[in-house]
Amino acid sequence: MQVLSGRYRLERCIGVGGMSVVWQAQDTVLGRPVAVKLLGRSLTTDGAAHARVRAEARAAARLAHPNVASVYDFGRSWVGPLRRVSYIVMELLDGDTLAAHLLRGPLPWPEAVGVCAEVAPAPLPEAATGPTGGCLVATGCVQGRPTTGSRRPSRSRTPQPVRCAAGR
Repeated sequence: MQVLSGRYRLERCIGVGGMSVVWQAQDTVLGRPVAVKLLGRSLTTDGAAHARVRAEARAAARLAHPNVASVYDFGRSWVGPLRRVSYIVMELLDGDTLAAHLLRGPLPWPEAVGVCAEVAPAPLPEAATGPTGGCLVATGCVQGRPTTGSRRPSRSRTPQPVRCAAGR
């Protein structure tokens, strides 16, 4: 099992996007589950992509909102002997992504309105521009609760709040 920076043990892939892969991981220092977003293989040698991910992490880390996943860490780590990757460590959310839910069919209108009401107030990082941020996609929204590793209470008014990865 791969360990990033001697700390984050990657356990299973939970999402793949155009520029990144998200893993469920264990923070071995603090003993809590986390989500680790790794910059995609094709971008690992791109210094500009690393800078954009770093800017996304910094901007997202400044956000404090009940409907935005918390950012815990950013770094670079070797994956194998020849490849160095940038990563963002975030709060791990337990639930289906909005994209997975939509694959099962359209949302009933009351539920769709509820999703919009949960997501709309979530601020986007002001520094998030370009392909790494500034947009909100269905794969970055999770309908569910924080895992037990998160102590932040949800202030949602719905039984299953929609929370989003910042900058996505």
